[in-house]
Amino acid sequence: MKKKDLHRGAGFLKSLLVCGAFALALLVFPSFKVSAANNCTISSKEAWADKELVEVHDLIINEKGSLTLSNVYLKVTGNVIANGDITLTNKSRLEVNGTYIQNSGSIDVTQDCKVNANGDFRIQTKNASGEYVTGNAMVHSRESSEVNVERNLVIDTSRRYSFMSGTFNVKGNVTLLSKNNSNNMTFADLNLTSSSPQTITLSPNLTLKNLTTVCKTVNVTKYINVTTLANDITFKNPDRKFYISYGKNDYNTKLVTFDGDLYVDTNTSVDTPLNTAGGTINVSGDMHCLSGVVDIRGKLNVTKSLLFEDINGAGDAVPVAAYFYPRPKSEITVGKDFIWNSNKNLSFSQGTMSLSGDYTDKKGANWLGTVKLLSKGQHVTILNGGYIKNLELAYPRSEYFFNPDECWKNIVEPVPTETPSTTNPAVNNDTTAKDEPIVEKLDSSQKQVKITKVTAAKKKVTVTFKKSKKISGYEVQYDTTKKFNNPTTKNVGAKKISLTIKKLKSKTTYFVRIRSYKTTAEGKIYSTWSKVKKVKIK
Repeated sequence: MKKKDLHRGAGFLKSLLVCGAFALALLVFPSFKVSAANNCTISSKEAWADKELVEVHDLIINEKGSLTLSNVYLKVTGNVIANGDITLTNKSRLEVNGTYIQNSGSIDVTQDCKVNANGDFRIQTKNASGEYVTGNAMVHSRESSEVNVERNLVIDTSRRYSFMSGTFNVKGNVTLLSKNNSNNMTFADLNLTSSSPQTITLSPNLTLKNLTTVCKTVNVTKYINVTTLANDITFKNPDRKFYISYGKNDYNTKLVTFDGDLYVDTNTSVDTPLNTAGGTINVSGDMHCLSGVVDIRGKLNVTKSLLFEDINGAGDAVPVAAYFYPRPKSEITVGKDFIWNSNKNLSFSQGTMSLSGDYTDKKGANWLGTVKLLSKGQHVTILNGGYIKNLELAYPRSEYFFNPDECWKNIVEPVPTETPSTTNPAVNNDTTAKDEPIVEKLDSSQKQVKITKVTAAKKKVTVTFKKSKKISGYEVQYDTTKKFNNPTTKNVGAKKISLTIKKLKSKTTYFVRIRSYKTTAEGKIYSTWSKVKKVKIK
C-alpha cells in the first residue's frame, strides 16, 4: 500500500472515531457540547433525539448518510454540506453560522421546526470548478415550519417542488428554479425582510403562494407569478418586461404596479392568471394578453396599449387565445389603443373602459359595458356585426371615425353650449324656469320625465326618476339658482333610473331637473324639462 493511501486511511479512520465518540457522547450526555473546532461527518443513518444543545464546526452528510433530529438544537458554527438527507422533527432547530448547501438528497423541515442560516441557503450543486449549477436536491417545508436566511435563498433543481407549506424569511435575493416540466408547482410563503429592494428569479411554471415585503419595490428578472400579495407593491426589472406565465394572481384590494410592459401568457385557458379582485393594477407600458383569463373586478390602468393580439416571427399580427372579463363595476383606463383579436369571446365585458387611442375589434365581438372615447380623431373599427353597448363621447360625433357608421347600441354625446334664441322658444312646465329659452329641437312624442325622489346626503344627492321608453338617454341639470343661470349637466344612459351627484357644497340648496333625448341623423331632439326639485345638501 502506498504511503499516500495509508495517510488517507488514517484520516478516514480518525473521522470515524471522532463521529463515533460524538454519537456515543450524545447518547450518554443529553446536553453534550462538541468543541467548535470539531467537524462531524455523517456516513450512515443516524438519529439524534432530545438534546438541548449540540455544537459542531462543519456538518458533512455523505451521500449514503442521513441525519434525523428529534427535539434537538443543533448549532453549526461553520457550514453544512449535505449530500444525503437531513430531517428536522419534534420542534428541532438547526442554526448554521455559515452557508447551508444541499448538493443532493433533501432537507425536510417538519411542523414547528426551524432552520436559521446566517449565510446562503442553497439547494444546488457545486461542480468541480467551484461553480453552483442545477442539482437534483430538494427542500420540503411543512406547515408551521420556518426557514430564516440572512443572505440569498437559491433552490435550483431538476426535481418538482412539493410539500412547500411553511414560511421562508429571506434578507437577500431569491432564486427559485426547476427544470421539471410539471405545471402547478407552488412555493411556500415568502417574506422579503430587507428594507432595500430584493430580486426574485422565478421559473415560468412556479407560483409563489404568498408574498410579503418590507420594501414596497421588488426587482424581478422575468417571471412573476404570485397567488396572494400581503401589501401594495411595485415590480421593476432592467428590461421593463414582465411575464405572468402560470397560476392565479389574485391581487385583492392591493395596488400592484408593473414598471414596464406586461405579458400574460399561461398556455392554458383554464387558469385565471390575472385577477384584480377589487384591487388596482398599473401597467407602465403595453399590456399583452396572449392566453389564459384576465379577470378585472377592480381597476386596470394601462399607460400605453391594451392588446389581445400577438406578433409572429414574420412580424404579422395573429390572433391569440385569451379571455377578458371586465366585471360590471370594473374600471379600465387605456392611454393608447385597444385591440381585440382573440379567438375567445368578449361576452363578459361589462365594465367601463376609458380609451385615449383607437378601438379595434378584429373578431366582431360585443363590448357589453361602456366605452368612453376621450380624444378627438379616434377610430372605432368593429368587424362582422359586433358592437359597443354604451358609447360615451367627450367631443361631438363628427370628431371621430366609425366603421361601421353606427357600431353601438346607445351613444351619449357632449351637451352643446346653450345660447339665447327666440327661433324656437319653449316653456318649461315649472313656473320657476318657464322663461328660459331652449334652442334644441323638441320632440313632442317624448313624454316629460318625472322625478320621483331626490335624496340628500353628505355632499351628495341622488336623483331618482321614472324610466322613459324609446329614448337614447337623459340629461340631468343642477344649479344653486332657480333659473339655472350656471347649470351643470350630467348625461345618463337610457337604462338608468337614478343618478348620484357628488362633491356638492354642504348646507347649500340646489335645484334639479331632467329631460330625455333621442339621437337622430339630424342631431339630438329633446323632451321638455321636468318640474324642478329643490333639495338642501347635508
